[in-house]
Amino acid sequence: MTRKATFPFLLALLLTTWSCNQKKTYELEVIFDNVNGLYENSTVKLSGLDVGKVKSLKINDEKPLVTVEINNDVKISNNAIFEIRNQDYLGTKFINIRPSHRTSRPLENGDTITGYYTHDEPTIFSDISSVQNADTAILLIVRPILDSLGYEIVRKKQTR
Repeated sequence: MTRKATFPFLLALLLTTWSCNQKKTYELEVIFDNVNGLYENSTVKLSGLDVGKVKSLKINDEKPLVTVEINNDVKISNNAIFEIRNQDYLGTKFINIRPSHRTSRPLENGDTITGYYTHDEPTIFSDISSVQNADTAILLIVRPILDSLGYEIVRKKQTR
């Protein structure tokens, strides 16, 4: 390779390497009172759309501190509300971000915000914990599955 041909090749290689190493996300730290059901790689959503994931969970000053990675093209205001919500009936959680419509500054890499743990829909396990009879507990698990398949459960009256 001649010296003239080498320079453009090296320049293209350098630019490609630089662009591949650019971070495509920014990190925010969210302080919660409770992170039960939230795990690393849990989804972060903004208005129902996936915009990031949970990078790590740790304790800081006796409170759970969650580090989230947000896609660079997503701007979130410092008035937005971060809340932990149920993702499914098995108790898996995700972080939902409710945007603020008030004018405020956007959050930047490394910012810390306070989040909230919401107690929304019950999970299968919370329903089962309050049930005394095992057959009723099984019905709580099986009924939604059978309903989705079009089957109906009819309980017979017990005769003595």
